[in-house]
Amino acid sequence: MAAPPIDLRALVATCGFAPEAGTKLANLLDAALDGSAGRPDAAAAAADGIDELCPRSEDAEGFLWSLWTLLVDVSKRIPLGDWRMNGLVEVVEKLKAKQGGSVEIWGSSSSLWADMPLLGPVMREAWDTTPEFDNNSPQQATTIAQWVSLNSFAARLLGSSVQSWTNFALWELRDALEEPPPTEQAKDMRLTTASEWIEHAGLQLEREGRKGTQLDEHDARALGPGSLLEGADSGFSKERWRFWGARLEELSAGASAETQERTRTALEVMLRLGLHHEAELVLQVGGLADGAVVLPAELLPVDALQHVDELLARAAQPRRRVVDVVLQRRDELLEERPVVRRRRRRVQRLQLALQQAEERRGVDGRGRGVRVVLRSLAAGGLVELVEQGEEGSHVDAAAGATGLGELDVVLDLTGEEP
Repeated sequence: MAAPPIDLRALVATCGFAPEAGTKLANLLDAALDGSAGRPDAAAAAADGIDELCPRSEDAEGFLWSLWTLLVDVSKRIPLGDWRMNGLVEVVEKLKAKQGGSVEIWGSSSSLWADMPLLGPVMREAWDTTPEFDNNSPQQATTIAQWVSLNSFAARLLGSSVQSWTNFALWELRDALEEPPPTEQAKDMRLTTASEWIEHAGLQLEREGRKGTQLDEHDARALGPGSLLEGADSGFSKERWRFWGARLEELSAGASAETQERTRTALEVMLRLGLHHEAELVLQVGGLADGAVVLPAELLPVDALQHVDELLARAAQPRRRVVDVVLQRRDELLEERPVVRRRRRRVQRLQLALQQAEERRGVDGRGRGVRVVLRSLAAGGLVELVEQGEEGSHVDAAAGATGLGELDVVLDLTGEEP
């Protein structure tokens, strides 16, 4: 079925643009959203055109408020799963990447477009339109569909690092998963919006939970837990992330087929990111005080081992004696899971590297010590799997770390029992 058309000119007319600017905006957005037009550069062309239309004077404030209001209104009219949402998000991404100089907004200087000035306040105003679920009228069905689309748009902008509005995500996840749903209609909608946030911005949300933040009194109240998670800390946390996963699975069992499909996708994302585990490769040079290089969590540890040479080469600097390559992995400790087999393969690869090191002992004459340990907090403490510390040991992973006197390679598989 063909996607319903969006009357961009009618929407532009409600946003207060000058007639000529409004016509240009409608044409630019129409081309960017029309994937069938065969113009791969349509989003970039739209961003260029918007940049040209935006005044660098005191009129910038009014233009930007109208622009973001227009894009938010357009997002609400793009049905969930419609390919036009990708085009709209790409326009905003292209805008953020542009160098537009500075503009004064609300008495302060802002970078146009890096700061995306006024997009946050416009979205906050749009967040006051959440459905009430007080009837089953056609108007309410439209309001619900628009709310879902708005959340999808906001989630994609967070996921693509255009904006950092994690508060919108937490509010929606709290309403969906930390409060009892008032109606079946509310449950389906909330599960859908929660799934959109996890699918499109799950990596950012999971990292927020691991990082944790100190909140002031105002933020602690605004980002507090729902009634089903009473006593939990405010803000993002590992506890909330795990609760969301369990609650998502629980509620989806009685949801509609379409909602179940969306929650299934979200749960797969949570599993991949680590509902009960984390996966990242951290290269620490000379201790935490000297900083660290972190590979993205989506990079699987099996693949990450292939990048040790490159990271060591980048990190090697004079007078730094110790390099710790820490491979952190939190996994469910179940023998039948494929992830356990992957663990074994990683350990076997490291053992083989050590065996080869012993066979070539002393070939470079620099005298490196190599140590491999397996840590398992869930198993109750530090378990040394294998240790090789003889003077003159060498391992391939150290090839790029010339000039270092000592190399520790630590395989860290820490986690919690599911």
